Amino acid sequence: MQGWLPDPRLPIYLDKIHRTKHGSDSEVYDTEGRFVPEKFEEIFSKFDKDHKGGLGWSDIQQMVYNNMNINDPNGWIAERLEWWVTYLLLRDHKGLVSKEKIRGVYDGTVWEVVAAEVEARKNRRSAYKYE
Repeated sequence: MQGWLPDPRLPIYLDKIHRTKHGSDSEVYDTEGRFVPEKFEEIFSKFDKDHKGGLGWSDIQQMVYNNMNINDPNGWIAERLEWWVTYLLLRDHKGLVSKEKIRGVYDGTVWEVVAAEVEARKNRRSAYKYE
């Protein structure tokens, strides 16, 4: 049930997800909440200059800067926080967030991938314990 008090389980209500759109965003979702593949690809054509297959921290900072709307300080903060958390959670050992993982953030599948990676790390650690 949606009310005034925040739910401690932090659910995401998809029926109203379009209301979370803010200015200064990447426009990968339109105003009705539909994914726009062209805008997603545009992120990489503009900011993955070395064709690394992902974005590093400096690429992300450049993208956030380019997406800033002049009269939207709340959007600046929101986008910076969103990408900062995405980078911290999903970067690899080279400091890149892969295109596949970023796509997964937009379609919701990244968390299954992250869970599988965490499980694999746990299994590797437990294998070392018993050798």
